[in-house]
Amino acid sequence: MNRHSIAYLFLVIIIVSCSTKKNTFVTRNFHNLTAHYNVYFNGRESFKAGVLKVNESFKDDFTHILPVFVYGDEDIAKTVTSQMDRAITKGTKCVKLHSIRVKPKGLKNKKSLTPRQKELYEKNEFNKWIDDAYMLIGKAHFYKHDYDLSKDAFRHVLDEFKNDPKIQYPAYIWLARTYNERNDFKEALEILNKLSSQKKYSKYIDIDYYTTQADYYLKQKDYLNAEKFLSTAIKKEKKKVWRIRYTFILGQIYQQMGEYTRASEAYRKVIKMNPEYVMAFNAVINRAATYMASSGRSEEIKKQLKDMLKDDKNIEYKDQIYYALANIAMREGKTDEALEYYKLSASSSVDNDIQKTTSFIAIAEIYLNRKNYPYAGRYYDSVSSFLTEKYPDYETVHQKTKLMVSLVTALNTIATEDSLQKLALMPDQQRNAIIDKAIADYQEQQRLEQLQEMQRIQDMAFFQSRMPDNQMGGKNAGKWYFYNPATVNLGKKEFAATWGKRKLEDNWRRKNKEVVLDIGFDELAEDSAQLKEKKKKKEFSPGTREYYTQNIPLNDTMMAESHERIKASLYEAGMIYKDDLKDYNEAIKTFEELTKRYPDDIFTLFAYYQLFKLSEQMSDKSKADKYRNIILTRYPESIYAKILNDPNYLDRLTQTQSESNRYYEETYNLYKNNQYQQVIANVGYGLTRFTEPELIQKFEYLRVLSIGKTQDVRNFRTALKEFIAAYPRSEAASQAKDILAYLDAEHEDIKQEEIKQEAEVLYTYNETERYYFVLVTTEKSQANQASFNFINFNLEIYDDLGLNVNTENLTDNVQMVIVRQFANKKAASGYYREAIKEGGLALKDLSAGYSIFIISESNFMLLKNDKNIEKYMLFFQTKYSF
Repeated sequence: MNRHSIAYLFLVIIIVSCSTKKNTFVTRNFHNLTAHYNVYFNGRESFKAGVLKVNESFKDDFTHILPVFVYGDEDIAKTVTSQMDRAITKGTKCVKLHSIRVKPKGLKNKKSLTPRQKELYEKNEFNKWIDDAYMLIGKAHFYKHDYDLSKDAFRHVLDEFKNDPKIQYPAYIWLARTYNERNDFKEALEILNKLSSQKKYSKYIDIDYYTTQADYYLKQKDYLNAEKFLSTAIKKEKKKVWRIRYTFILGQIYQQMGEYTRASEAYRKVIKMNPEYVMAFNAVINRAATYMASSGRSEEIKKQLKDMLKDDKNIEYKDQIYYALANIAMREGKTDEALEYYKLSASSSVDNDIQKTTSFIAIAEIYLNRKNYPYAGRYYDSVSSFLTEKYPDYETVHQKTKLMVSLVTALNTIATEDSLQKLALMPDQQRNAIIDKAIADYQEQQRLEQLQEMQRIQDMAFFQSRMPDNQMGGKNAGKWYFYNPATVNLGKKEFAATWGKRKLEDNWRRKNKEVVLDIGFDELAEDSAQLKEKKKKKEFSPGTREYYTQNIPLNDTMMAESHERIKASLYEAGMIYKDDLKDYNEAIKTFEELTKRYPDDIFTLFAYYQLFKLSEQMSDKSKADKYRNIILTRYPESIYAKILNDPNYLDRLTQTQSESNRYYEETYNLYKNNQYQQVIANVGYGLTRFTEPELIQKFEYLRVLSIGKTQDVRNFRTALKEFIAAYPRSEAASQAKDILAYLDAEHEDIKQEEIKQEAEVLYTYNETERYYFVLVTTEKSQANQASFNFINFNLEIYDDLGLNVNTENLTDNVQMVIVRQFANKKAASGYYREAIKEGGLALKDLSAGYSIFIISESNFMLLKNDKNIEKYMLFFQTKYSF
């Protein structure tokens, strides 16, 4: 036997002796070695590559307090699926091939064991890399945002290694982070408290504990406690990149808490640590935001910011720099200077919609404080063009924007209608002269725009011809402008810098697509919502008189409609001034204008009552009496007169409504006290006694919930479905759908049984009808592949049948590939059996996630209407056996 054979035989003996069924010194060391340097190492490297990709893909949003950890969102998680799946596979393989759970043979006599031997004997696992493998699996699931699976992995480590606090500590840390990400803060706190209170974990407490605590409190906006733990984390953190991040977050926390001096110091430390440019830039900007007028540092900070404006690196950040300068000016009481800086900020912003929105809000608020409502409204209108749900405090800003846009719309309507009425009352010759002037202005504007466009094209051609090849994209250098990506991108940036983001539409240069007549009196509105609501107008060119005269009230009907719009707008503006802006003087002025312009109108009564309420509110008794007497004298039968004569009138008016509401409250309290049968009885009476639709809906929903407490799941599901059908758009219906979804998940058998029964009613089994073969998928690419497969499959095997293959949408997300048609069920069944043969053409290269079936022609039409694949599949599985 040669030495190679001997070596081979020796290796075989070693491997056989190193079975995981044995627990010896040799087997433990063999499996420790191979587990670590083979599968686990490869899995860990794949995990590290995934984490690196997450860190590189994640973009911090400096308008919010930064997250302590960088895990990425759902979209980023999808990009690292392959790396994390490989880590999970390797971790699982490590456990499967190298886990040693049998007890050592020499340690069976427990009485004679030393403490160290006893500790070894009581272990569940004897490979020291298995806990690392489970942790790798848990962390990989965590980065995939599969929090249930990551939780299970960390829990398994805690259960398997309950006697080893060194192993348990990191499992507890990652389990707490998992609960933090799920906003399950109660569970997270229990874990963190356990780590801090139990002595066995004290020596393992490290930076991970403090950052996890900081993350826990920061997610709940408990800035005081977050600051405490983050400060400790900064002291313990050795890696500079994380120390910079934590210090920046600390500055944001101090800024949020109004501790501007400490915030400024934190940002100074960030800058001193020489971070990446984006972090350094935002530290400078935030430090400027913490400037206090009394500190005397304004000149130093302003100089730094103005120097940054000169740096080409900051071209895309100019909007934030101008905004910081504006804030300093505001703190110094220089409102006009601040206004100019805010406007520069808004005009400099190209891709930063959040900053543009913030700058527009600041401008609008200055005008609002000055009670220049038209300008405030116009800038809030600009806010609405860029506001997204990601904006901080979105709902508040959204409501304020809607309010101000409503006010300006009302004011613009008044101005527009007044101007149009003035035009209507002019002699024809004078009116036509003004219109002709507008047409001439429009034509001149068109001529200048054409010249400007020609000049831009010439400039771009000159620019392209003069640009070196390496700047024009090398091989693209000789291409026409619109085929050259480098030039197009440059053009896009130039366009955005000049015009901002615009929709692709005609007349994009103008916010208002209507041509405005300048007739020397109050400026016409940029947009008139009321004019938009008119019936569709004829399409006239702005170069014709008809374009302008179509909105002028030249007959009695149009004039009356114009006055109605003015009255409604005056009243709406007055109510906004009164209730929303609390500008009582402007409200009085508007309501008084309404009463003077339209002394005999229903809106006048409304206006007089509001003037009465305003006078009372401002303690002006003489005016309150004046308006009270007007209402009682002129409108004695009105509801307002009755309210003024009888303070209890409103109480009596609402008494009948109160009775029904009170009865509902009583019934609801019965429900809260678990008296469900009495609730059902009360609802029965309430439905016969009261008629208010909203109240009936509430009673019905209480009845449904009470059925859920007193009857079986089938009856509860039926009641829920009936309620959803009766009140499909109600908020309660949305809750009912959630409950139904939960019941379906918890009682899949009942759901399946019900669907099966519905399928039996809906579909019929007929062997002699014409049949189709159908593949259903949610992936468009898969549908395309299947269609290609079936065409080839038919050509090779069923060429003589003349089968057609086409694709149809069942729903927006579900596509069907249909092979038609077969003479009967028998023919379709033969096709089905041939299609599902392993290795065949029909299903080649298709991934999981599709269903196939045969279906009769009449059932196919029913399926297209019902759109429930699950229902038909239950029918198919019951009636057809393959």
